[in-house]
Amino acid sequence: MLVLHIINKMRTISLRSAQVKKNLDKIIPELIVNVVGEKMAHEGAGILLELAQNEIIMKSLSFILLDCVILELYPELSIDLDVLNSLEREKV
Repeated sequence: MLVLHIINKMRTISLRSAQVKKNLDKIIPELIVNVVGEKMAHEGAGILLELAQNEIIMKSLSFILLDCVILELYPELSIDLDVLNSLEREKV
């Protein structure tokens, strides 16, 4: 039963991914298509889609956004970061 469940889940993910790739052309702005061409715009959108599905990249992006939110909420922390960065440069 577990194997069938996993296979069905993988099939669902595969179908969803195929649908997204098929509809990708609809969300690419016309300006980008005119500038880089239809083929390059489609390939670029495909690469962005793959990046958005990469777990490591999404975790990294989440941490960067969290850092930005924390620095916006507590701006005094950025002063500490500036001091640390200057100390790092002095060591080198």
